[in-house]
Amino acid sequence: MSASCCGGEQRSWSARWVFFADRVRANLTTMLLSGALSASFLLFTFYLQDELGIGPLGAGLSMLLIAAALAVAGLIAGAVVIGRSPAPGPARQQTG
Repeated sequence: MSASCCGGEQRSWSARWVFFADRVRANLTTMLLSGALSASFLLFTFYLQDELGIGPLGAGLSMLLIAAALAVAGLIAGAVVIGRSPAPGPARQQTG
């Protein structure tokens, strides 16, 4: 492991995200990653049906579970990056 991942680095948190300061580059990166995720979903459903013998409904339901897990992970990761915890209920009161 290098020192940069162990905290020996002196850059600030915002300096690590300088790659995304350019909106065009950030949007292109998002489009590329979204396309890669979509392609992997398509190819994985083909694999489930052709190689494992799962029917179309079973493959679709298994992909639905993966999509739900990704959505929950995205919400949690977004809350962690912003510096907030996930809301415990529908009406979260901010005090302070």
